[in-house]
Order: sequence, then C-alpha cells, then structure tokens
Amino acid sequence: MDMSEDFETEAANRQKSEKERAKVWARKDVDIDYVGSKITLPDDPTPMPLRTAIAALERKAKDEETLLDVHEVIDAYPEDAIVALNIAMRRKYGWASPTPKMTWFGPVQPDLITVKTGPKPGDQVQVPFGQFTLPGVENPIETHRFPGGPNGWCLIITGQVRKREAAVVKELANLARDILKTDSIYKGKAIRLKSDTNGNLNLNQPPEFIDTDAIKPDELVLNADALSVVESALWAPIRHTEACIRNKIPLKRGILLEGPYGTGKTMTAAVTSRVCVETGWTYILLDDVRSLKDALLFAQRYAPAVVFAEDIDRVVATRDQQGNDILNTIDGVLSKNSQVITVLTTNHVDKLDRAMLRPGRLDAVISVKAPDAEAVQRLIRIYGRSLIDKKEGLEVVGQQLAGNIPATIREVVERSKLGMIANGREKVTEDDLVVAATGMEYHLKLLADKPDEPSDEHKVGASLVRLLRDPVATAIENEGEATRVCISDHC
Repeated sequence: MDMSEDFETEAANRQKSEKERAKVWARKDVDIDYVGSKITLPDDPTPMPLRTAIAALERKAKDEETLLDVHEVIDAYPEDAIVALNIAMRRKYGWASPTPKMTWFGPVQPDLITVKTGPKPGDQVQVPFGQFTLPGVENPIETHRFPGGPNGWCLIITGQVRKREAAVVKELANLARDILKTDSIYKGKAIRLKSDTNGNLNLNQPPEFIDTDAIKPDELVLNADALSVVESALWAPIRHTEACIRNKIPLKRGILLEGPYGTGKTMTAAVTSRVCVETGWTYILLDDVRSLKDALLFAQRYAPAVVFAEDIDRVVATRDQQGNDILNTIDGVLSKNSQVITVLTTNHVDKLDRAMLRPGRLDAVISVKAPDAEAVQRLIRIYGRSLIDKKEGLEVVGQQLAGNIPATIREVVERSKLGMIANGREKVTEDDLVVAATGMEYHLKLLADKPDEPSDEHKVGASLVRLLRDPVATAIENEGEATRVCISDHC
C-alpha cells in the first residue's frame, strides 16, 4: 500500500468518525452559555464536530426567536405588587419608567396610577400599570388585576415575548416577589378593607391606611379584670410572638369582645392597631363582618396579622346558611399554623348561636362591661386632664357614676367645668363632679322612665294607615285611651 492509499484510508476513517460523532450529537440538544472570550464546544460523550456545532447554533438561534406566552402571577394585592414591580425595575434598570409603546401615531406612554403607601398625605407613589415595554423586550407586556389568585386578588404579568426574552420578565417578577417579603406597603401597617352592599370585599378600592399615631393607648380604660384578659389573650401574642412560637403557643386565635354599646370594645380595637404597628404585625379592620372569609385570606399574605370585625351577631344569631358559612370560616379558612388573630365584637352575646361560643372556635371571650368605680375615676382624670388636681379625691363620684358608659362620664366632666367657672375657680373639684353627676342621673332617668310620646301628626298618620289597611273599622282616641269602635261583624 503506497502513501496515497494510507492518506485516503485515514481521511475515510476521519470522515466516518465525524459522521458517527455527528449522529451522537444529532440526538442531543445543547445549551448556550456566555463565558469568557472564546467558543468552547462540548466533548462529552464525544467531541462535537464543528459543522454540527454550527448547525446546533443555527437551531438555537431560530429557537430563541420563537414567540412564547408569558404568565407570571405575583401573589399580593395588586397595588402592593405593582409597587414592588416598580421597585424591581428601579433596581434592575436604575430607573422605574418603562419604555413607551410605539404605535402608528408615535410613542404612547404607559398609564401611571397613584398608589397610597401609608397614612400620611405624602405617602404615595406613581407606578406604571397596563401595557408597556421593557428594555431588552421587543413586544409589550401587560399588568392586570386578577381575582383568582391563591389568596384572592393578585397581579398577573402577561405578554408574548421571544424565548430569549422570557428570562428578563421572569427575573423581574422574581425580584418583585423578593421585594414583597421585606418591603410590602401593607405588611406591618394598619389598614381598613371596604365591603360592598352585599357584604363582599370591594377590592376595586385599595385598602385604606389607618394613622395609628393619633391613637392614645392611655385613654383606653377598662375594668381591671377585662384589661388583664385583653393584655394576656390578645396583646401578649402580638408583643411576644417569638416567645409564643418557642413555647408552641398557636398564633391562630379567635377572640370575642362582648358587652353593651359604648363600653370600650371599639377603643380596644384601636389600641390593638397601634400595638400591631409598633411590633410589626399587620392590622386589618373589616367594615362588614360578612366578608370575613376574604379578609382572612387577605391576612394570610401579610401575617402575622389581626383581623377585626364588629357585630358578629348580625350573621350568627341563627344557624342559617350565612351563619354556617361564618362559623366554617372561623374554623377552616386558616390552618392551625397560621399567624392570624381574629377579633370579633357583639353588643348582644345572648343572640349568638351557642355553637359560636364553644372552646376551640373561640380562644377567649372577653366581657367588656361599663366601668366600675375605680375605672370611672381613671376616666374622669383622663377627660379632665390638668383641670383636676392629682390630689383631688374622686371616690364619691366614682361610686356615683359606676355602671355608666364612658360617653356619659365624659359629659359629666364637661358639665363640671361649668361649675368650676361659675364658682370662680381654676380647678374642677369633686363637688363640681357630684353636682354634674346628680344632674346627669335625673337626665338619664327621664330617658329611661318616659317613652317618647308620638306627636299629633304621628297619631293622625297612624290612624290613616290603620284606616287604609282596614276600611271596616277605625280606632278613635278618647282622652288618651284607645277605644275600638266596631262598625261591622268583623270585631
């Protein structure tokens, strides 16, 4: 065999080997990684032929231009999520103004909406919402409010982008999710959720921030036994969260504040909102207890959280479908490991279905009664402030006003200030308070003993109504006594 035959044989073997290696790589896909300053081809399981590499790169280039539908769900209330997305764009691009969308009529700027981020007048930010394009992404993307997220309303990002651009959108969405963990506009704040006339959360309106700076905890005066239970059952888990976790004390709790109107239940809720904000808990005030289920789902996102709703007796006085739904909500919406405290109130605990009150459904029932004598004295000093000397004894008037609601006690203090002025003094004395309290007692007795008398116009109107309802008989008033005169056999 001469040299030319050896050369031909070697060339044929190389060609055969390259074809075999090409077949191997034809069955394998490769990824592209941008590293260093040279092109490096893979050699496992066998060195990739150059022509095969060129073909693979061409396939990859074509694949990267494929249009894909992107759909990123950010599980947060839409306004919260769009603010986080705005921060993510600022961090990624150094600015937060997305590229305008180009149309036949020229560039169209994205819609900007103003989002409140706190209770103060200047706590707000303008953020893009709707359709816009991002640097490095050819086609526009869109942001939408969506009601069907894992925990209710959320933000979704949609669009049709090149495959090579999808990573840009995903990276931005992931960055926004990370920001929400630490910089949510709602977490650790006090907010109010609004409901529509049907009792459903009206999440078309963003939550309203509550300014807890104006709340004065020292103005909450409860009887000593009630205050002790509030501090241990409600405020202790909020103030000592880590200790509760260490001691395996559940933070999922249900608490009922019951008692007459005006005794301090709402004020207890207000002080609780301040305790929450001071300790990093989220406080959620619900304006309609019927939307409790959605509010608890909302609270899951921003836990640890307190959800407060008044007048639970409106929906669980009877075991109808609505009452059952509320009871099932209290039992089942949150897992036992949830960090959400549900606080409910009622002025009519006697109207509640007994199933509502069983242990396990409620962890504490706190009776908030009208202030006793000691609590009355504290209220008088709060309402009178510097006008009542610290050494002035208030035992007599405290006993006299015990059992009255705080609004009545406040009115007594206001009336006592007139007595101070009338006597030419600069301080309110207990005598001033006793005189004012005595007058208030007579005032309240009149309200209790004498029902409102209907006016003459009301009496005439009532008679006409009866006449229209029953044209066969009418009632005639005779010297204050009602006498029915029968003019047919129907009587």
